[in-house]
Amino acid sequence: MNARRVWNRNELLAAFRLYCQTPFGKLHHRNPEIVSLARLLGRTPSAVAMKACNFAAFDPKLQARGITALPNASRADRELWEEFLKDSAAIADQAESAYAGLIRSEEGAGKDISLPDGPTESEATVKTRRVQAFFRAAVLSSYEFRCALSGLAVPELLNASHIIPWRVAVDRRADPKNGIALNTLYDRAFDR
Repeated sequence: MNARRVWNRNELLAAFRLYCQTPFGKLHHRNPEIVSLARLLGRTPSAVAMKACNFAAFDPKLQARGITALPNASRADRELWEEFLKDSAAIADQAESAYAGLIRSEEGAGKDISLPDGPTESEATVKTRRVQAFFRAAVLSSYEFRCALSGLAVPELLNASHIIPWRVAVDRRADPKNGIALNTLYDRAFDR
């Protein structure tokens, strides 16, 4: 009999990222994103789908619809969800970093690493919103990739707008409950 492999923190974060960015009805073992993450994690697509579904046990939006998770949601799943509720930006950042680390390790597997020519450092000052990709994916997923007002279903024309502005509420920057999916025209009007 195979021993169960415990999920480590980075694996949980990657599965949580997937959960936040995928509509609940698409959390199944045939979903290409789940299959891809399973390959990166060295797990089965069913295990990744089940782990992502476990987070639904703690999602108030799904609980309100009567959706409950599988009975094997772990204490680690619950703790991660509670951390997200306390500091969504930090967990979003960690989830993105965990996923990026998986991608980098796959890209580097089996390749010779070549050193760059010239200086190994350069200076640049760029202000970036590090958790914006997480926020966008989670908000658009929540709205089923449709504009909340017009119903437009073209993801390339949708923005994930912060209801409470980015600059006003640091603690709400990555919180999907502080977001609304709007087409670019309505988003511009909303910002004004």
